Amino acid sequence: MKVFFTLLLLFLYCSTGVFSQEIQEILQSGNFIWGRGEAITYQKADKMALDDLISKISVEVQSDFVNMVVEENDSILEYTKAVVRTYSNIHLYWSESKVEEDESQGLTRVYRFIKKDNLHKIFDDRKTKIIDYAKTGYEAETELRLDDALRNYYWALVLLRSHPEHGSLKFKLGDHTEVLLSTRLYDKINQLLSNLDISIYQVMEDKDKNVKTFTIKIDYDGKPIEGLDYQYFSGNNYTEARGKDGFGVIELFGASAESLDKIRVLVEYQYTNKCEWDSELSSVINNTPPPPFFRKSEYWLRLPDRESITGMKSKKAHITYQTLQDNNIRKKDYRKTVNDIIEGIQTGNVQSLEHFFTWEGYEMFIKLVHNGNVKVLPLTDTMSIIEVNDEVMVRSVPMLFAFQNNTKKFLENVVFIFNKDQKIDAISFALSDKAIGDIANMPERWGSVEEKYQLIKFMEYYKTAYSLKRLDYIESIFADDALIIVGHVLEKAEPIDGMYMKLGNDQVKYIRRTKKEYMESLRKVFISNEFVNIQFEGSDVERINDPSDKLYGIQIEQHYYSANYADKGFLFLLIDLNDTMNPKIYVRSWQPQKNPNGSIIGLSDFHF
Repeated sequence: MKVFFTLLLLFLYCSTGVFSQEIQEILQSGNFIWGRGEAITYQKADKMALDDLISKISVEVQSDFVNMVVEENDSILEYTKAVVRTYSNIHLYWSESKVEEDESQGLTRVYRFIKKDNLHKIFDDRKTKIIDYAKTGYEAETELRLDDALRNYYWALVLLRSHPEHGSLKFKLGDHTEVLLSTRLYDKINQLLSNLDISIYQVMEDKDKNVKTFTIKIDYDGKPIEGLDYQYFSGNNYTEARGKDGFGVIELFGASAESLDKIRVLVEYQYTNKCEWDSELSSVINNTPPPPFFRKSEYWLRLPDRESITGMKSKKAHITYQTLQDNNIRKKDYRKTVNDIIEGIQTGNVQSLEHFFTWEGYEMFIKLVHNGNVKVLPLTDTMSIIEVNDEVMVRSVPMLFAFQNNTKKFLENVVFIFNKDQKIDAISFALSDKAIGDIANMPERWGSVEEKYQLIKFMEYYKTAYSLKRLDYIESIFADDALIIVGHVLEKAEPIDGMYMKLGNDQVKYIRRTKKEYMESLRKVFISNEFVNIQFEGSDVERINDPSDKLYGIQIEQHYYSANYADKGFLFLLIDLNDTMNPKIYVRSWQPQKNPNGSIIGLSDFHF
């Protein structure tokens, strides 16, 4: 037995000696950048080693950030450390490590090291991401999706400033020659902001409450924008708002309504509240100095005086749904009903309006008027009235939704849907003009006017159900065995089951939820948030080839807002409209970004 223990101790001693010698060779070779940490626990020692490694990498690359430091008037080493630290959570954990246990002192030593020849690999993935954001921004610009273009160009710029090659990295935007991203991204953002035109369009004044509501017109290069986030200073604080289909809203209260003669409007381009899904981007935004402020995002609107307000008249608004419009119906009755409802909302006398509705329609109406502080905006001369089958739609009444505990405001175009008895059976928030056009302008062989109407109506019901927190309705439209996919930015994409092929984004892990799990998660979101708002923008719709089968796949860009969270991503729904009274969703997937090839989850990813 003594011989056995003697041999064991001799083996451990020799092994430790060999191990220590191996570490010394790494440290003394000059081929590695290394960091060392020593603590009672491995976790603390490893963190110390990582911090030490970051400091030494920072020394190696600090000369690449001299221009940034001159711009920021900061210490070059501290700036570089802040930048390199943004790589630690993802890339530096790929560094190799060695661990020593010092039993005599009860300490753990951790060494983190990386080959100097491999230093560039730390930065390669970020270079790919910078180019991806720039490419996405360019695609959005060509499609006149201004908010997407601004966001992606800015995010590319933020990441570029954290890369050692920030001054030399080139990219080919569209068919143009390669350009330096360091200058082109600034130029692109300034160009987009310069071509915006924001002006006062209409004014509504409530003298009793001392409130002025200004409808603003937002055009880009002479065309109405699809969606744009902005802030305005109301005299006491900044209020967040979102414009859509070329219009936005500014509200002034009390003394501000009387005293202000101009108002500062800031166009959103940073979107820091939507970057949480990208932990690398979020780390850079939160830990490094931002690019200089883009002055062209600032607009000063001169407000009209009282005489000008009195003389202002409504102008024609953009007419939606034109391809589905039928003028051969009794418009006066429907128009009068909607005007009576508007008057009831404005006077707060909603109980007297119940006779205009069915039971379900009135329940939706009550939820709508209790969805924050609701204000009807000045009506235009073109209230569209459309008849399809036995239903009549009056669209679209512009309403502003504000919330007591949040500065965010939303402009929604509200649609009233009448049944054959001329009772309002449902209320919905309209899709954007572009999303409607993407469906309405599909060729006739794709579907009839009635089928297009059913799909548009379903998408508007779906969007509205989340905003009005209609959990029962959402539960009813999901099939019991629906495939519900939630995207999380993790390591690897894996198939959930045999229904679909391997999905195309290796940076996202797709997790399946049962209908019960999804509904429970949604219930918690509704309870914990004062508001939920979904904005749909450009869409791509496909139909299963069998003309007798009304199965549709819709890919749509979704902007999600709640009281404590916001994101932007891409939604795919597989919808069965064969029974128009009981539509069903068989598949719902959401992903935070497009796949590397520019696609998103769609019909081609599934077997039927």
